[in-house]
Amino acid sequence: MSYGQVTVFGDVSDHPAVVEVVTAQPARHGVGDCESLSMEEVVVVGKQAVRRAASQVQARYRRERVERDRRLERLAVEVLTALGERDAMIATEQRAGAALKR
Repeated sequence: MSYGQVTVFGDVSDHPAVVEVVTAQPARHGVGDCESLSMEEVVVVGKQAVRRAASQVQARYRRERVERDRRLERLAVEVLTALGERDAMIATEQRAGAALKR
């Protein structure tokens, strides 16, 4: 059985989502006809849609975490580089100050 559209309402990460299943098949005369589903078919399709939606949410969060980690790594490299350059500058200034005192 093929379904035209599955719509998930709600955030599946916090609570069960409400699932609307719409099926449309062309009638013999070219006019759209809606097919009725048994409750068991709706539950199966609903569970699949909720699982798919939850999987998509997890994948999005995973991608966001990876992007955040990469951004933080780049910033950490910049900060550590700047600190190293500052420390080298301070050491140079201290040597120059010591040389002037002689």
